[in-house]
Amino acid sequence: MAKNNTEWIISAFESAKVDFTKNLKHPEKYDFTNITSGEDVIKAAKDIEERQTKSRTLSALGRIEPYMKGLEGYAGVIDTFAQAKADILCLIWGPLKLILLMASHLTSAFRKVVEVLQDIGRLLPQFETYTNIFKENKTIHYGLFLFYRDILDFYATLLNFFAKKNLNIFFNALWPSLRDQLDSIMNRITEDARLITSNASLEHVQATDLLRRNALEEFQKAERFRNDEKFLSLSQALESKTCKSKLGEIINDTRQRGKLGAWLDKNSHFTKWLEVNDSTCRYIWLQGIPGAGKTFLAANLIRRLQAESTAILYGFIDYDNQAMRRPLRLWHSLIFQLVSHNRDLCSIVHEILITKYDSLTSDNEYVEEFFSNLVQSSGPLRIVIDGLDEADETERGAAVDYLLRMTESHPNIKLLLSSRPERDLEIKLKQKFHVIRVDQHNEVDINNYVKIEGDAWLSELQECGADDESCNQIRTALEALVKRANGMFLYAKLVLNIAKSAADLPVILDELETLPTGLDGA
Repeated sequence: MAKNNTEWIISAFESAKVDFTKNLKHPEKYDFTNITSGEDVIKAAKDIEERQTKSRTLSALGRIEPYMKGLEGYAGVIDTFAQAKADILCLIWGPLKLILLMASHLTSAFRKVVEVLQDIGRLLPQFETYTNIFKENKTIHYGLFLFYRDILDFYATLLNFFAKKNLNIFFNALWPSLRDQLDSIMNRITEDARLITSNASLEHVQATDLLRRNALEEFQKAERFRNDEKFLSLSQALESKTCKSKLGEIINDTRQRGKLGAWLDKNSHFTKWLEVNDSTCRYIWLQGIPGAGKTFLAANLIRRLQAESTAILYGFIDYDNQAMRRPLRLWHSLIFQLVSHNRDLCSIVHEILITKYDSLTSDNEYVEEFFSNLVQSSGPLRIVIDGLDEADETERGAAVDYLLRMTESHPNIKLLLSSRPERDLEIKLKQKFHVIRVDQHNEVDINNYVKIEGDAWLSELQECGADDESCNQIRTALEALVKRANGMFLYAKLVLNIAKSAADLPVILDELETLPTGLDGA
């Protein structure tokens, strides 16, 4: 074979190897270099069969034999023609062995993988026969490369699938979508075999490959469209638009108040809660009197974690929003947020929405179990729930009990709750949660807010003709307002708004110098 052709095919195989690594979601987890022959795979299959003595998959070795023989013939051919390096040959066998081992943990998964391998085995030609006939045929060489590329794509698809956590729970929901992907790859492998055995021209093979690439792009585009449609239907069924809009409103409001909650970062328990790898503090309770700014702190924390691409689920319970005061609606919102963070869960939740619609939309116990399973298959996760005290005592008690059970059984979760110090919540939370009293630490936040708002207001008054003496009097009164607020952010905001709405300076000074007592007075 000509040197330049040898160089071309070696380069092509190297590019397929690089693409395979890129397609793996976690390539650093895999090392296939020590698996160099089909014997390693056969031994693994035998070991699996011995462990599954009571399984109907005991005929697996016989069923995948055509596939193994086809690959052995193929490996021998590319070793001769392409002078393939060990790192290219090991990818024929290494991923296959690992796929069988990963699938063996779930009998139904192993059986389906064996069925797919059996189907592909029927498609494979006797590689040695055709390559002996066309030793110098570039078309055959190109077909060998296409087959290698498609087999690696097949392996990458399965490896990424079996790398999912808790696959045993969601396997049946996920398999149909995966099977569609595998069928698309099998169609390409069928075409590879046809090209190798048909003695077609190189131009025809390359043109066919281009058509296949275009068809693959169309398939992927259609798959993305289907997934987008699923996501939209989940949004309509589960998403809480109120929660999302409230977060936006609070964030916009807090931007006007300057930086809030900087003091929280000095709290050692809170910094441990923020640290992903620190499991010593998993429970935080932001506790405080009404109007202390707990919701603003929770919203700022949520936005901060979102900006850091941290998996964060949140809920705002509002007395005026009756739906969100029910645990079921809260769980729906958290499930949708989890799907938004991890789109791999979209097919799972959509399948449940279709097949278990009544249970998902009305059965609180079913939804709690389902949400727990979804959380179990996720990575590090933080959950922030604000306004627990706004829900009825019975409803919030049930919600807290569930959140505690779930967090205890899932070490990947950290939980932050925000509420007034209601007696029933004290009883449930005092043993596990570190309490941070917002109203005992937020004077600097209130001072910053009053200063920012006050300075802007005084500038307006000066433009309207207010003299320095009057402005100094107002400034002194605003300083007193911070002290009088006594940890009530809302109090400072209301009094300031009342004073700003006054018609003239004497009324303004009167409002600020005769400060009301508490929120009711304001």
